[in-house]
Parts: sequence; C-alpha cells; structure tokens
Amino acid sequence: MGLAGVLALALIGSGAVWLIAGTGDGGQDAAPGGQDPLPTETVDASLAWDQPIPDVSDGMIDAPGTWVSGDQLVRLMPEGLVAYDLADGTELWTVPLEHHAGNCRASISASQDRVAVLQGMDCEFLTVVDIAVGEELFTIPHEATSGIALGSWDYPAIVGDIVAIGTASGGSGYSITDAQKIWEPRSDDDCRERGYANVDETLIALMTCGNVLEFDSGSIRATAPSGEDLWEWEFGAEHEGEPFTVDSVISTSPLVVQARVGAMTEQPVTQIWVIDDAYEEIAHVVDFDPQRQLRPCTTNVLDQCRGAMVSDGFLFLGSTPEGEGNAVIAFDLSTGTALYDVEPIGGGDIKPFAVVHGQVLAYQLADSQTEGMVVALDPETEQATPLMTLDRAQREAERTLMSDVIGDDVALLWHNGAFIMVNEKYYSHDEPGTPAVLVYR
Repeated sequence: MGLAGVLALALIGSGAVWLIAGTGDGGQDAAPGGQDPLPTETVDASLAWDQPIPDVSDGMIDAPGTWVSGDQLVRLMPEGLVAYDLADGTELWTVPLEHHAGNCRASISASQDRVAVLQGMDCEFLTVVDIAVGEELFTIPHEATSGIALGSWDYPAIVGDIVAIGTASGGSGYSITDAQKIWEPRSDDDCRERGYANVDETLIALMTCGNVLEFDSGSIRATAPSGEDLWEWEFGAEHEGEPFTVDSVISTSPLVVQARVGAMTEQPVTQIWVIDDAYEEIAHVVDFDPQRQLRPCTTNVLDQCRGAMVSDGFLFLGSTPEGEGNAVIAFDLSTGTALYDVEPIGGGDIKPFAVVHGQVLAYQLADSQTEGMVVALDPETEQATPLMTLDRAQREAERTLMSDVIGDDVALLWHNGAFIMVNEKYYSHDEPGTPAVLVYR
C-alpha cells in the first residue's frame, strides 16, 4: 500500500486520527476464497477426526479463534496458534505466543492468510501470524489505549496490509509491512473509533463522538484495502426518542446492523436495522422479536454474527427453541418483514451458519433419535434440503459439543465438502474426553 492509500485510511473517522508513519508497500488485495461446488446428492458422512478439549485445571479456558487456510484448520490454543490437517487431524505446526495471558482476543477473520492476535496481561502486545505457513511476522507493543487495559470486547481487525484496534478510548492502525503504527487516536478530539471489523475484505469502523457512555453522534464507515473511502452512514444519539448503541454489522450489502435501543442502565431492546442504499436513513426496522428469535450477534463485538446469514436480499435467523424445536426465519430486507419459516427435517433444533455459492447452510442438531445433518435452505420451496448426514454413532459427541443453538461458543464451518465443529470454550467441570473438534467428510 502506498502512502496515499495509507493516508486515506489514516483519515478514517472524519479527522479523528492522524498519520504517524507508513511508507512501505503492502500486499495485493486478497483473492476470494475458493469453495468446491456443493454436493448434488446427500452425502452420508463419517467422522474424519476429532479432538478432545485441553486439560482445564481450574475455571475456564477461552480459545476464541478458528480459521481455515488451504487444507488446514488453525486454532488459537493456550500454547499458541496450532494448525491441523483437515483430512486427518495431524498437527502440522505451532506458533508459540510468548505473552499469551489475560483475556485477549484475535481477529475474527483472516486476510491474505494472516491473522492478528492480542497478547499480554493487559493485551498490550500485537502479533501477526501467516497461517498459510505457520510463521510469526512480528510482535510489537501496540499502545492502543493510552494505558487502559483491553479485554474480551476488544478485537483486532486485519484487512490487507492493515491491522486496526478499536477501543473505548480510540483506535490505532498498524502496517504489517513496516510493523509499525500508522495512525493513533487524537487527544484533542471527542470522536473515537470504538471498533473495527473485516467484512468481505472491507475495513469497517464504528465511530462515536461525545461522552464515552452517552455519545451525541457517530458513524459506520467502510474503507477498501487500497485506502479508498467507500461509504459512511452517520447517525445521531437517539432513535424515535430513545438512546441507542450500535453493536454489530451483520451485512454491508445492504448495510444491516444490530442495535440496542433504550437506556443502557435499564434493559435496552435489541433491534435490527436496514440502512438505505444512500447510507442516509434507516430504511426498515426488521420485524425481529428477541423473545421469539435468537439474537444474531454477540453484544459489543462489531463482526461476531454467527447466528445471522444474509443472502440474495434475505436475512436468515433462528427462532427461539420451544417444545419440539425451532426453525429458521427468512426476513425480506427490502421490507423488513418475515416471509417464511424453514422447519428442520423431522423436527429438532436448527441453526444457519454459512453462505456457500449463494446457498444458506444450516446445521440440524443431533438428538437421541436422529443424526445431525447439514442442510441447504431452499427459498423456492421454503424447505430444508439435506446436504450431509452425520455419523449416527457420533450423536452423543455432537450433543456434548453443541448442546443448543443459542450460544456463540461453537464455530460451525463448511470447507470443500468438510463440515467442521469447533468448541472455543472449555471448563474444569467438563467430562474427560469431551470433544473440542469434530470434522466430518
């Protein structure tokens, strides 16, 4: 990335940051990840390999970081980043993390096969790793927060040659090529980038201005890896007379966000908004009921929306399980209304987890009678079509790994015909042999 691109990126937030340095050339834009065609007939899959949870001597281990690079499954583990062969689970490499302590996070998405990891008791170190080859590119003290410790709500985002870290006190950006800071928060401005995200290889920034707890204005802004400003949605402090907080970006085409409306000291209500194509107004408030549908995104994390899939102008969310199970609800984003429900095959619980070649995939949880399966949601028939049935002998392992569709602790992935289930949180009271990873082919 040339200086002009870095300067454009460093100006993100309408002057809320300033340029420190940045003269190196970065990499090219990331090529879209390839996926094999989906199966045309139902695959009767067997368990290719599994892995038990690590030993937890006391309390809990939080390991939020799961990526696929080529034919490798890469995980953030207590000892560092570890890669496994997707075919058989063979451990391929480990990148130790010297300062891996505290409650620190890694980038939710990889970019150009690189991920960013925060380390240290106060998450004060930034590490970038090439997960294609298992090579640490650098570890530097990032000084993103002016002495304020980071925690479980602070995620780095990596897009092209840029790593960005947003916090309640402001955001900082770093060049991967130069391993140095290229912008930092301004001390004379009351606007701050509170969070960054990589959404489809676009850097998304959430900025608020005014009091840290009660802002008076803000925006969500998109910047290309080249540094080109793409669009910006500006918002005020209230929605229909109520204060609100923007939590997460569900989609950028169209822009769909999760917000909490109401005073934070009370019980704000989760809403889903569709922003118009001009990025000026809230076009629709989705007909979302948090009592009837599962919340799509993790609160206070800009791009952790494992429960929401957007495809072809529709938003797919799981309903709240009750009685015999739940369903997936399709919302028309051009109106905000719920158009139809997709019931699981044979009953039970179902959760959408991916969009592959334009098709929304969902996982049906195994129960005591029925094996788990991966299904495609067909908008023409409004039904689920089975893509893969999972090994019946592994039903108890599946149910132990993923006991319900409500939580966000399990990553569900589809990669070139493999279905991958990864639990990212482990407890000392878990039974020995409890699965952490199940991979089916």
